[in-house]
Amino acid sequence: MEATVARVAEIQPQPTQLLKPRSTRKSRRQTEEGTIGEPNWAPLERAVPVTDLENFMYMGCAGEIELYKHRFTRRYLNIGRNSQKFYRYLNGEYTEISQAAALEHVRG
Repeated sequence: MEATVARVAEIQPQPTQLLKPRSTRKSRRQTEEGTIGEPNWAPLERAVPVTDLENFMYMGCAGEIELYKHRFTRRYLNIGRNSQKFYRYLNGEYTEISQAAALEHVRG
């Protein structure tokens, strides 16, 4: 029995081996479409009514454009970080459109 306990103690990782220091820098992952990282909800909060916020998922950003996906229509609402410009992704590039057109598109 003592030999078994000693063997378990040998192979069991020490707490310092389990805990690795985490960087304080927010991680952002680059993809072909853009960057995925900490959600930036501010542009969406300024663009849609509070009652509609829960219907969106943060998908990342493409340069200065924040990407949000509607949970029911599965369409994207692409908003500039300053919330003044709206975009539609067509033929591999983001084209500026009006806020009304962007909201109409995302709601289906």
